[in-house]
Amino acid sequence: MASCARWLRSHVTYLKWGLFKMGARDRMEGMKWLHGSLLSLLCFSVVAQEALTWPEATVTSKPWTRWWWLGSAVDEASITQQLEQFSRAGMGGVEICPIYGVNGFEDREKNFLSPAWMALLDHTGREAKRLGMGVDMTTGTGWPYGGPWVKAEDSLMSIAWKDAKSASMQNAEIRERLMLVKRAAPGGAGNVVDPYSVAVLDRYLQPFDAAWKQAPPAGIRAQFHDSFEYF
Repeated sequence: MASCARWLRSHVTYLKWGLFKMGARDRMEGMKWLHGSLLSLLCFSVVAQEALTWPEATVTSKPWTRWWWLGSAVDEASITQQLEQFSRAGMGGVEICPIYGVNGFEDREKNFLSPAWMALLDHTGREAKRLGMGVDMTTGTGWPYGGPWVKAEDSLMSIAWKDAKSASMQNAEIRERLMLVKRAAPGGAGNVVDPYSVAVLDRYLQPFDAAWKQAPPAGIRAQFHDSFEYF
């Protein structure tokens, strides 16, 4: 914008000097060019000013924060207090991930997807909505996906190559080694689920469906896969 203005000023100065040496007709054409150039600069300035106007921040354009629920040892008062602090700091939302508990606070822990846990999730969604914030959550506790309801046949397993030089199904052997959820929260410990089977994932999500049907929480925007740290 500044360089454009300098360019125009130099040409206007040159044109003013030249107008005095022009004939009447040429002087009239030069004045038309000068007026047109000034009008173009004015329009460009207005458009540039509009383009540089910073858009209003939305929930999804603001930064979000991971919100670890240690042992899910949370309560309504502390949830409200922290959400208000997040809001004042300019946060757009939170990502809830329940994980392992804290020594000495075991009596405050809530089991994942239990009625008490779902009531606190509902409170979180309502308070976030009041504050103009969003709430996402992981579809499980710790990482990766899993839980106590995941049977051995639905759990993640690994394969190994009999011959390292050939990677093929004929050269593969199943390793009967189950993977357990890392850093699981109360009520979430168990086998890691096989994420590559639609039928297995349907079975894995059944406890979520049941919990949501019994006590649907308010204000939860999305659930997501937290980690692909498989084996």
